[in-house]
Amino acid sequence: RRVCIAPLGVLLAPVLAAATECPQPMALATEQKEHRLVLLAPCVGTNDDSVIRWSWSPKNDPGIKPTDVAWFDHPDECKLRDDGRTILVTASGGAFADLDVATGRVRAYGNVGGNPHSVDRLPDGAYVVASSDGNRLTVVDVKGAELNPSKQRKSVFPLRDAHGVEWDARRNCLWAITVWDVVRYSYDSERKSLTPMNTYSFKKIGFGGGHDLVLFPSPKGDRLWLTAHEGAASLDPDTGAFEIIWRVGCPSVSQYGNYWLFVRSTERWWTDAVTARPVSPPDKPLTYRLKGARFYKVKLLKPSAVWRLDQGE
Repeated sequence: RRVCIAPLGVLLAPVLAAATECPQPMALATEQKEHRLVLLAPCVGTNDDSVIRWSWSPKNDPGIKPTDVAWFDHPDECKLRDDGRTILVTASGGAFADLDVATGRVRAYGNVGGNPHSVDRLPDGAYVVASSDGNRLTVVDVKGAELNPSKQRKSVFPLRDAHGVEWDARRNCLWAITVWDVVRYSYDSERKSLTPMNTYSFKKIGFGGGHDLVLFPSPKGDRLWLTAHEGAASLDPDTGAFEIIWRVGCPSVSQYGNYWLFVRSTERWWTDAVTARPVSPPDKPLTYRLKGARFYKVKLLKPSAVWRLDQGE
């Protein structure tokens, strides 16, 4: 049974009730079997489509030209922005997109090629995309051409095996992950240019093959979490110190509250089930499962964040 796009309001009432009764995180996954995004509730004795609370498919999005749908094959990045109002997406077929969660439609999309693996939005509204096979970062100025990729302006910056990007508003810089390093860039919005500032090598902790990169702001000290072939680690963006936090290779890392989630592949680089584990008692592990699915990246979300769409919060 295929789950099609629905405006989030259709699903709002039952999910709000569930979130009120139980503050367990939900999980947003790139699902590569059906080339879609799915928002999942924790499983309780089921693994069918009833666990899906929201989904998005490019072929059902009227904002995407039919000739461009194939660009969204194998979605591999999903990031929540704007307090749950926006999801940023990349796909191995070449695309990046900015989705309005409330309407289930793209606000902007384009194609940078080279197997995109990550995207973030820059302060001036441009987007930066990491392309792993293309060995590059691409800054895309979409102003006036949000739904017209052929008219968008692009600037390209080489970065070997580029896999992840995160904008750091507190430090006014961009972080990117490559095969052995995390690189800090300054950004010139007038020239739409990136300049390397510092490089932090995780070879020193025996890691290689950098993949996911996530910035976790915290009043106790911000951390950049990264994944590689050997596991997951954190980087202190102020001191450059690394700390190993997981010793199993994983394509994706996420954290919400007392839970963290390390995606472990069971079929090549996919899995149809992931488990969020508590950092400390008394919380219990939470499993998110959809039989036969091919999850790639999975991100834990604060339940209320996805529903604060037009409340002015």
